[in-house]
Amino acid sequence: MSISLVAFFCKRLPKVALLIFLIASSATQSYAKDWAYTVKPNDTLWDLCLTYTTQKNCWLTVGEYNGVSYPPSLAPGTRIKFPVAWLKVQPVSAVMMFVVGDVQLTLPNGEVKPALVGDELPMDSEVKVSTGGTATLQFADGALLVLEENSHIVMDLLTQHQDTGMVNTQLNLLLGAAKSRVPKRQPRSNFSVSTPSAIAAVRGTEFRVSARAGQMQGEVFEGLVNIAKPHNTSLATHPKNTAPAAQALDVKKNYGINVKDGEALGEAIALLPPITWVTTADDVNLPYTLMWNVLPKASRYKVELLVSAKTEEVISSHYQVDNTWLLPIDKNQCFTVRISAIDAFNLQGMPAVRNICAAKPLPPIKQLTLDEYQLQWPPVEGAYMYRIESSVDSDFSSPILIDYTCQTAYQLTGEEKGLYIRVAPVDEQNRIGLAGIHIKVEPADSQGIIATILFMLMLAL
Repeated sequence: MSISLVAFFCKRLPKVALLIFLIASSATQSYAKDWAYTVKPNDTLWDLCLTYTTQKNCWLTVGEYNGVSYPPSLAPGTRIKFPVAWLKVQPVSAVMMFVVGDVQLTLPNGEVKPALVGDELPMDSEVKVSTGGTATLQFADGALLVLEENSHIVMDLLTQHQDTGMVNTQLNLLLGAAKSRVPKRQPRSNFSVSTPSAIAAVRGTEFRVSARAGQMQGEVFEGLVNIAKPHNTSLATHPKNTAPAAQALDVKKNYGINVKDGEALGEAIALLPPITWVTTADDVNLPYTLMWNVLPKASRYKVELLVSAKTEEVISSHYQVDNTWLLPIDKNQCFTVRISAIDAFNLQGMPAVRNICAAKPLPPIKQLTLDEYQLQWPPVEGAYMYRIESSVDSDFSSPILIDYTCQTAYQLTGEEKGLYIRVAPVDEQNRIGLAGIHIKVEPADSQGIIATILFMLMLAL
C-alpha cells in the first residue's frame, strides 16, 4: 500500500466532530432549489408527479418548467427537475465517511471530483471506485454502505419524511459490489439496492449485493432481504414467452441467491459457514501470519483489513486461495480482520471477524550472567515481565518454560545443570519479545575444580 496504514488512524480522529455535524444536518437540510430526477424506462410525467409531488396539475406544468412538451412517455436518461417545494418528502444527502484509493464522485450539476471524507452526496450523485479502492457512505438513518473496488453506484432516491422521520434510500448499483448495514429503528426506513437484474429491499440489517453483466448476486448476513425482479421485466425475455415462476423471494440470514436476466428467481442457497482460526490471540508480534482452517467447499477466500467492523471502514480487500496471510502491518496498531469463504457459485459466506492488536516485539536481552545459579540481566524498556526458558540444545528447538518473573534476576534450583538457559522480555499484552543470548548451566563440581586449579596456578606463580 502506498499510504501507511497508521495514517488512516491518525487522520480520522480530528474529523469525528465534523462528520457527526454533517450527518445530523443532512437529515433535514435541502441542498438545492430543484430536485433532479433521471428518467427510467416507461416513466411518464403523470406517474412521476403522482409519485413524488403534491403539486396540483404538476404533470401539466412540470414540462414547461423543464422546457419540454408533455409526451406520453420520456426517453430514459432525460433529466427532469422538480421544485423542492412540490415534493412529498424532502431530499437529504449521504455522507462520505471513509475513502481508500481512487474514488470519483459525479454530482448532479455534472461536477466530477475525487471523493473526500466529509463530502455530501445529494440525490442523483454517482460514486465510482477504481481497482484497489473502497468507499464507505452513511445515510440519514445511520445506514452504512461499503462500495468495493471496480464499483459504480447512483443515488436514485434520498429523502426523509418531515413529519414521521422515515428515511427512503434507493440506490442503483450499475456495476461491482456493495455491502450494506441498515440499523433497526423507528420509524422503519425503506432501503433498497437495485441492479439491472434484480432489486434487493431490506427488512433486516446486513446484506451484500453484486452486479455484473446479466447477473445479480445477493448474500444476507443478518435479517431478511426481499429480492425482486424489476417491474419492467418483459415476458418476451423468458423461454416460450411465459412469465417466470417467481418474481419476488425473501432471503433470510445465512442464505444467498443468484439472479440472471431473463430467468425466474431460483431458490436461496445456503452460504458457507464462517472459517475457524488456527490461533485466536488478540495481541500478536510483528511480523505475524494469520492462519485459518481450510473450509472444504471454499474455492477461495475474501480477506479484509478494517479500521473497525463497527464503522465499516475498509482499509484493504482482496481474494486469495491460500489459508494463510502475512499481515501487511509494519507499525504498532490495532485493527479488525474479516475473512469470508467463497463457494462454487461465487457467493460470499458468513464472515469471521477478529480484532487484533499487533506490535513490534521487544528487543532481545543481550547480557546474561550466572553466578551460583543466580541469573541476572539488564532491564528491557517496555517489558512487563520476563520469561525464563531452558533447553537441552543451544538452538532451543524444544524450549521448556521454567518460570515468569517481574524482576531482572532469578534463582535457579540447580536442577538445570547441563541445560541452556535464556530470558525473553514480555510486554503488558503478554507478547513475548525476541530471544537473546543464552548461557549453559555448568555442573557445580566442574566449576569448583576449575576454581581450585586457577587458585593453585596463582600460588605457583
